[in-house]
Amino acid sequence: MIVAALPPKEFIDLIGGGDFAEFDLVVEKCEVTSTDHILDIGSGCGRVAIPFTEYLTTGKYDGFDVVLPMVEWCSQNITAKYPHFNFQHASLKNTKYSNRDDVASCYVFPFENDTVDIVFATSVFTHLVTGSARQYAKEIASGSTLT
Repeated sequence: MIVAALPPKEFIDLIGGGDFAEFDLVVEKCEVTSTDHILDIGSGCGRVAIPFTEYLTTGKYDGFDVVLPMVEWCSQNITAKYPHFNFQHASLKNTKYSNRDDVASCYVFPFENDTVDIVFATSVFTHLVTGSARQYAKEIASGSTLT
């Protein structure tokens, strides 16, 4: 049962989300456990985070995104109730949501090495500027599952 607040309609319309029908399949195929540390690259308005709020009982969730209002909404509506869920803003350029000057090809994930079990990057690689995907792949810890 999902008890976290649902994102505003304008956020869902911008990035999609809210349909958690595939949640059980993702948990099964990625072998996610309730103790895993999940990293969500492009966490948006919490479409991956929300279904995990009741599942990750002793695990941890970290997400980052380029859209500051979505990060703020997630912090206020998800982290406030689930303190083991954290969201950070990444001031990076991409082809759809942000035209900032900082390029992701130099971005270092704000997490310690080898601490993440599962990495989600839902519809992220389609919006990266040249060179960014290579950097993201370097940053993902060996032994992690990328979905």
